[in-house]
Amino acid sequence: MDLFRALDQSGPPFEVVRLRTVPSGCARWFQAWITSSSFAKLSIAKALTNVASLRVDLSERSTTSVNVGVEMRIINWCFVTFYVVEQACLIWAYGPRIFFSRLGNIFGLTTVCLLLVVKIVELGFLVAEIRGHHTFLNFTLWDVVRLTNILLLTRAVRIVQLFTWTQLVVGVLQDLPRNLTPVLGVMATAYYVYALLGMDLFKGVIRYNANDTARFECGTYQQLEYWSVNFDDFASSLILLWDLMVVNNWFVIVNAYQEAVSLWVHVYMISWWLLVPVGLLSLVTAFVIETFLYRRDLYFKAKALLDQPLEVVTQQVCVNVPSAQPPVTSTPIVTVVREDDTQSTEADLICVEPFVGTHQRRPTVLYPSSLDDIFRSALQEPSESDLLHELQKNDYLRALLSASETDGQSAT
Repeated sequence: MDLFRALDQSGPPFEVVRLRTVPSGCARWFQAWITSSSFAKLSIAKALTNVASLRVDLSERSTTSVNVGVEMRIINWCFVTFYVVEQACLIWAYGPRIFFSRLGNIFGLTTVCLLLVVKIVELGFLVAEIRGHHTFLNFTLWDVVRLTNILLLTRAVRIVQLFTWTQLVVGVLQDLPRNLTPVLGVMATAYYVYALLGMDLFKGVIRYNANDTARFECGTYQQLEYWSVNFDDFASSLILLWDLMVVNNWFVIVNAYQEAVSLWVHVYMISWWLLVPVGLLSLVTAFVIETFLYRRDLYFKAKALLDQPLEVVTQQVCVNVPSAQPPVTSTPIVTVVREDDTQSTEADLICVEPFVGTHQRRPTVLYPSSLDDIFRSALQEPSESDLLHELQKNDYLRALLSASETDGQSAT
């Protein structure tokens, strides 16, 4: 099995990056709490409470008063202060390197920074309104408040961390750009070729008619004023092909070009429909379903290892983890860095980690060794030296080579 595992290597080895070390015991306990799931749940509960307060604020404005309530602005400032402190604690606990290696953390920090800037602007508008001064901007105080509410609502997106199935869906969506790159590249090529072919065949066959559209039959290309959907330029051709792919009234466009050219236009339209909507879109749907099923199977596989001893788990699924670096962190995601220290990524590695200060264990993430890695640009085959090293470790092959050498010496 080691031989086949060596032949199935899909990338360079990874190493686990530990959290930053802190000197005192209280700081270590605080770091463990910040990186635990309880702090994440507290943050999500705070975001949901903020959404409820925004709902009360909007209801009060629509029913009682048209002015912006100062009390709700103070409450929102309390929430913003909590978000700023939260981001500062996360950067301190994880360290800048691990914190900024995750897109979710960058998105949260960017949202909080924008929220703090908008709240300062809102405070300036509020003070100017109380003192009776006029601002030189074309924004009202309520416009700034609505922008603040939008930024506050984005914090509630973190509710997906509470449920396993939402985490699986988000993980699938994150991997789709990498997994679907080859298929989307073929689709972009089909768009380009068909757009150029359509411009050569049908450019200028439909001309704009300035007459009253009421004279045309209801539901036709002319009556619906689809004049911009044509093959007169490259951008319009792309829009027309997109309409043929997704819009449910594609037959209106087909009938218009049939009347303008001939029945042979169906060859172009049907070939496009068979290639892209039927072929490529079905392949994209299959990739999405397969990725979700793969993530779900990995989750249940990790869940089944919870009751196993840690030694058994390590021998079965953590063979690629260096033995000198056992997983001891309580972070929800294990951040890893390649040995050449050029790229940070999150390793999908089945490791049942112990919580800090407890004897409980839980599954984290899973090491990617699936078929979808073949379609990724990060695919790297094992070097010849790695293969020879693994082959020399095989007992049966070593015995066979020894027997061959013995037979050769006896024959000479």
